[in-house]
Amino acid sequence: MQIVEWHAANIKRLRRYYCHMNQEDFAELARVGVDTVAKWETGRYRPTRYVILRRLDELAREKGFEEASGPVALPAADGLRRTGT
Repeated sequence: MQIVEWHAANIKRLRRYYCHMNQEDFAELARVGVDTVAKWETGRYRPTRYVILRRLDELAREKGFEEASGPVALPAADGLRRTGT
């Protein structure tokens, strides 16, 4: 059973703020390529294979991830807050 709607913002939040990983390490953990993670985070693709969805859900549970509803404010590297991915 999928517990999170895996769209671009939630994938990026899980990777950056809950797993504290770069795209390369997260790709290895999710057992996909780095280019796949980049495409997920830009919204170009969404994870669809059951095995990958299940692995993302497992990571979310392990890390205490809470799904965001609506636009998500992500802190930028310059300290300013931006809405979206």
